[in-house]
Amino acid sequence: MEAPNGIRLGEPLGVTDRGSLWRAHREPEQPRIIRFVGQRFSDRQFRDALAVLRQREHPRMAPIAGHGFSGSHYYVEYEAGAECRTLEEGMSAAPHWRDRLLLLRQVCDVLPQWLAGPVRPLGLNLRNIVLRRTAGRWYPWLLPCPPVSLPSPRDLLGVDRHVLAAIAPEAVRGIHADPRAQDWYALGTLAAQAAGCAPGEPAGDDAVTDQARNALLHPAAGTSEIPAFLEASAEVRSLFEVVRHYRFADPAVRPAEVNGLQAAIDAVTDVLALAEARRSANPDHAVEMLSWLRRDEGGRYLRGALLAAEVSAELGDVRRVRDLVGEVLDVLPGHLPDARRARRLRADALWQLAEQADPPPGPDDPASRELLADLDALKSDRDAGTDPYLRAARLYRRWHQPSRAADELYAAAEADPSDLEVLRLYRECWLELGEQANATEVSKIGHHRADRMRAVGMLTETEAQWWHEAFDRPLS
Repeated sequence: MEAPNGIRLGEPLGVTDRGSLWRAHREPEQPRIIRFVGQRFSDRQFRDALAVLRQREHPRMAPIAGHGFSGSHYYVEYEAGAECRTLEEGMSAAPHWRDRLLLLRQVCDVLPQWLAGPVRPLGLNLRNIVLRRTAGRWYPWLLPCPPVSLPSPRDLLGVDRHVLAAIAPEAVRGIHADPRAQDWYALGTLAAQAAGCAPGEPAGDDAVTDQARNALLHPAAGTSEIPAFLEASAEVRSLFEVVRHYRFADPAVRPAEVNGLQAAIDAVTDVLALAEARRSANPDHAVEMLSWLRRDEGGRYLRGALLAAEVSAELGDVRRVRDLVGEVLDVLPGHLPDARRARRLRADALWQLAEQADPPPGPDDPASRELLADLDALKSDRDAGTDPYLRAARLYRRWHQPSRAADELYAAAEADPSDLEVLRLYRECWLELGEQANATEVSKIGHHRADRMRAVGMLTETEAQWWHEAFDRPLS
């Protein structure tokens, strides 16, 4: 391929239905994408349409910096931006089907702006749409180009089957139909490809023939990368029903708006709703779906991580709970309700891990310090009651630090005077420390409170008697 003057060609980006695309640079180091169109396709009508297209910029269409003949080809030079990749490259970099559909959702958002422009049909496919990076995020842009006149379907033989699949069958057959109907067909094909549906592998000329018959790509849940446990869901069935509608063989039947596909993509990518709906029936699937959320989804990711932690706790996967909550607490301010909820989840998980460990972790273990920090934070949580104090006290007693345990239990007794278990443990700490007088004083308080609680109906006679015996029991 002969480069235009001042252009240094880089790697080829592939063949489209409107020539081939190359990555390039215009000296000095201005990133470009160059489209090369064969001379026999770049007739006067094509060149005039391109000149009109270049006269002014259009929203989210890459500006045309130049065009003209270069050797045996007509070229179109696009300003690509410092960071730019084709939608095909973007989808390859997003190996999960949900992430690819979210990319396509952005294309849906900008499609009305493109449809209002001068290009008809748009020529939507994996290469004519590029992603430009702005402020750390990727946004879709169209590489605008007037359609070329194809004297014969054989002129499409060099087009990759993934790009060929996006060309409407009537366009392959050379039938003049509503250009917008071709755009809707292409959009439906992109949705199927984003979901992981691949075109068939015909031999030789059969690819063009199959596409002319609308048989190159068969979009269905079972042919996609969507996991089997979701294939029968209403959300997935709706997505493929919409895709088939957009790709209907009769152009007159295809929808003339993008709302249907937008709604279908929103439903099938709403991981939080999908997981909540399946939480009871299959919690393992719920946790798997929540793992599809990305960190750059912000609050949605945090809510998903918390929900995954709750479900994991129900499944007994305490290590996963600890890891998920750690990610949330690194971001959420501690005073928020979700942060307190996360603290409770992680404290429970760390407590269970400490109980299961053999030998149990000591006071200098990082997990022990993390658990104590969570328990300290939970002491201000009214819903937690005396549990944080009791757990901290048990840890200190396990580490043979009865005086620190006594401090925790004293604070717990002040927080809830009716908690007789706190008083019982507090008395045991004094016995461990050899402070018999203090232990006797705590016993008196315990007997008094047990009698009062029995008198007001908070304890039965049998329960009160049990507590009286507990406050007189020697340290075992």
